[in-house]
Amino acid sequence: SAGVHAMVGQNPQPHSQELASQHGIDISDYCAEQITQEMVNQYELIIALDDFIRQDLLQRYPFAAGKIKKLGFLNDDIDIDDPYKKDKTAFVQMYSDIEDCLQSWLEKVWDVDKARLTSA
Repeated sequence: SAGVHAMVGQNPQPHSQELASQHGIDISDYCAEQITQEMVNQYELIIALDDFIRQDLLQRYPFAAGKIKKLGFLNDDIDIDDPYKKDKTAFVQMYSDIEDCLQSWLEKVWDVDKARLTSA
């Protein structure tokens, strides 16, 4: 994970850490980093959470336009709101939106249904 306006070296917000922990994910050691051209070159898919970030990425890395996608494009093209400096409900909403969008990617792009995931 990397951001276009990352607070480089910062750990995730406490609400993010708490929410991830509730879902069995430990992100306490994660530190924010800025996306680089090396990263863009290395990965086959670059996912942005909203149109602003996607447009920023397209402007910075026009050669990668074919692999820069918005996470919510399969879910009525929704934007995932950044909960930075907001209350816990904003983080819960972000997590829910990301989970819904990832489920759509699994089903529509990688042909994995939810039943197969929950039975694994």
